[in-house]
Amino acid sequence: MAELILIGGGSCSGKTTIASALCRVLGDDALQISTDNFYKGFDPERKCCRKGFNFDRPDAVDFELLLEVMQKLKAGESAAIPDYDFASHTRTDKIIEVYPKDYIILEGIFALYSRELLMMATKSIYVDCGVDIAIRRRIERDSVSRSRDVCDVVEQFLDTVLPMYYEYVEPTRELADLIVDGKEPIEGAVNKIMEILGKGGNLTKV
Repeated sequence: MAELILIGGGSCSGKTTIASALCRVLGDDALQISTDNFYKGFDPERKCCRKGFNFDRPDAVDFELLLEVMQKLKAGESAAIPDYDFASHTRTDKIIEVYPKDYIILEGIFALYSRELLMMATKSIYVDCGVDIAIRRRIERDSVSRSRDVCDVVEQFLDTVLPMYYEYVEPTRELADLIVDGKEPIEGAVNKIMEILGKGGNLTKV
């Protein structure tokens, strides 16, 4: 049965970067999935409500579908996951077919939030990072790859991202099997994860 590895932490803490590096090290044996794909999205008729919507609450994520997908993959079955478009805040018509691998790496701010997911997981990792670094990374990411206005990015971070982080995300730190520093070199974080997976070894490049 596939091993499920959860990687959680605050927005722009380094989760995706570390998950991608881990996936490269594990090679063809690993599949990386983001909880971002499981945002519920908006009803097309409710476009006016998008600006005020809080994406940093757990109820913005379709955990029912996420759990269903993880159960299928762990059982050795293929699964279909949604394709989420951050520009429109909606799910597209595209469906992404994924196939089981020996290691399933699930990353996202709420990767450690669900008790059901934690019970299914082999290991859970929390990526810690200072707020000052996280907001700088968020500005760089959203203004470039998501074409958002810098002022809007900062406003959202301070109004919803940060308060929701303290309320819902940071408490999951205590549920992790391992805490890694999102500011340290990627090799160090991946080495620590590989060690708790029983696949130790000093990595020089990831």
